[in-house]
Amino acid sequence: YKEKHGTMKITYEEGDKELQLLKEWTKNQMRMHVKWRQGHELGMTQEKADMLKEIGMEFPPTWEEMYNKIVQYRAQNGDIEITNDYDPVLANWMSRQNEVLGRHIQGNSTRLSDDQAMKLLGLGFHGGRKGVTGGAGSG
Repeated sequence: YKEKHGTMKITYEEGDKELQLLKEWTKNQMRMHVKWRQGHELGMTQEKADMLKEIGMEFPPTWEEMYNKIVQYRAQNGDIEITNDYDPVLANWMSRQNEVLGRHIQGNSTRLSDDQAMKLLGLGFHGGRKGVTGGAGSG
């Protein structure tokens, strides 16, 4: 499919059962990969992940990869005021992490580990919906 269409984002006409099954398979591989990275044993291995990447599957970045982008930005710019104009994916991720951090701080169940929460707080996140840093981005 990738060789023919140049992408792994599979679209199909209604009634094309083969492409529908392929799309479902790729979505399942994506879900398994994400869960595997989170430490769940679901039939995904490094070898399988590498093979999927070789055929053109693109997996979302890990939490650590996104966090490291913020660390790099802060080292270069002195703050973490990342805008949609600069990097919309990272800005959106930061907003979501800030909301999750707020719930984590309140004692609610989240997927954020205590270590991840401390890392975000150390960068200047405050947890909540009013913006990531509340003016504390360079602190």
